Amino acid sequence: MTNKISVCDLVMVDLLGKLTWKITQKRGNISLMIYIFAWLIILVPQYAFSQGVIVNLLQPENPVAGTSLVIRAPVRSLQDITGAVLFYRDPSTIEYRETEMALDGNTLSLVGTIPASSVVQPYVEVYIQVSLRNGSTQTYPLADPANNPFRIIVTGGSNQDSVLILSPSPGQRISPEELMISVSLVYAPPIVDRSKTEIFLDNEDVTTKSVVSGDIVIYSPQEVPTFLKRGVHEARVVLFDNKGKAVSEKSWGFFVVSPEEQMASSTTLTYHGIGKIELRNESISGVSTWYNRGDINLEGSYGILTASSLVHLSSEEKSYRQPQDRFGVTIGIPWIKLNLGDSYPFFNSLVMNGQRVRGISGRISAGFLTIDAAYGQTIRGINGT
Repeated sequence: MTNKISVCDLVMVDLLGKLTWKITQKRGNISLMIYIFAWLIILVPQYAFSQGVIVNLLQPENPVAGTSLVIRAPVRSLQDITGAVLFYRDPSTIEYRETEMALDGNTLSLVGTIPASSVVQPYVEVYIQVSLRNGSTQTYPLADPANNPFRIIVTGGSNQDSVLILSPSPGQRISPEELMISVSLVYAPPIVDRSKTEIFLDNEDVTTKSVVSGDIVIYSPQEVPTFLKRGVHEARVVLFDNKGKAVSEKSWGFFVVSPEEQMASSTTLTYHGIGKIELRNESISGVSTWYNRGDINLEGSYGILTASSLVHLSSEEKSYRQPQDRFGVTIGIPWIKLNLGDSYPFFNSLVMNGQRVRGISGRISAGFLTIDAAYGQTIRGINGT
């Protein structure tokens, strides 16, 4: 039995074929539109997010190992920023340390300082986290900042920076009995041969009476002539490479005084202070906003006792936000330090690492034993509305 296809059947097949093709074509257009729409959903927010509040991070000029490093990050506006934290680490550590950044209205930027102890060769890695008024946070760099930080190349500095003075300090007043000349070569470049280091006292070569131990060079106290005259004296250290060529030199002066004069100078009260006021107005879309800030810093010493205080007041301090004002008093002697108010203690990063604490903190250093402690509040409780 044969199947017969009539003209009508062919017409129907043709119509069905065209209809099927049109439906398929329409579905293809719908699929294409859905595909494009999906990519827009993915890309547009990413593009919008890429326009972060931080414009960029300025590369510091000539970062030198062993000196504090100021980090500046220009921002689009300070109006939406409630706080910022600078995270940093050197090549010897995996974990980041953190420190608060100040909001500088004069330069419209965030400013933070990395302590000298963390500025080492060959680089320091940093990233920034910003807290916004709407409760969200942004980072710079934007994508996975902890694993993709901003890297700052650190140099060993000039020749003068290759020698770190340990004692006596430049300009120090010291008795002959307490005089010990010592330096550290920890920041000296690799080409320096430590064993060839020469040390001079008032242009007299005392190298043979000194001791070199690793990166430390010491002119031992028992070798210092007790008949040094009162007045100004000079110490000088010269570094050489392995071929005997001088590559670096550093000299500094100090005062030799009698024990009575040293005691009198050590019990002299010294103090100084600095104050700053900032008045700034921002006008955005016809809305005018004033930002007022003030800072007072006082420091003083009397004998072995040192004290300092900090007061920072801001018009942005509100009861429904985290604290913007800062205040603190630090009192210390060589082996004990006590902080009252706002402080930034450093512990293991799993506990606390440079986070602000409002309360009390301190340190006791007794030779091989060091005890750090802190008690207070890191985040203020805020009632919801």
